[in-house]
Amino acid sequence: MAGAPKGPVSLPASLSRLVGGQAHEVVWVNQLGGLTVRVGQGSASVYVKWVPAASGLDVTGELERLAWARDYTPTPRVVEHGRDEDGSWFVSEAIEAQNAVAPRWKHDPRAATAALGAGLRALHDALPRANCPFEW
Repeated sequence: MAGAPKGPVSLPASLSRLVGGQAHEVVWVNQLGGLTVRVGQGSASVYVKWVPAASGLDVTGELERLAWARDYTPTPRVVEHGRDEDGSWFVSEAIEAQNAVAPRWKHDPRAATAALGAGLRALHDALPRANCPFEW
């Protein structure tokens, strides 16, 4: 199951190189071994999304969707991306937001669900579906 890690998470070599000696926190782990890591603190923090090469995933598609959506809705600004033998990744600036599975929202699922629905509706209203170059 995807979610916040339940314990310590070892970073793969390429992700460790990206993080360097900076303060960091693994904030998400997906079913295929992908990781999202917050690096730094406060408004100066960035997020690194990394997927292992063996997962069959690639961040390129997400980068293309973010670039297309940027003209229509707020998206995180991507500052770096790459790949190596371990996997692929991108680094994005933090945006003012809260995770829908944060403890606060888990304790108030009705409000969280309403906010998610409103956010998805706003996103679908903002994006020009007729001009969307993506399927699925």
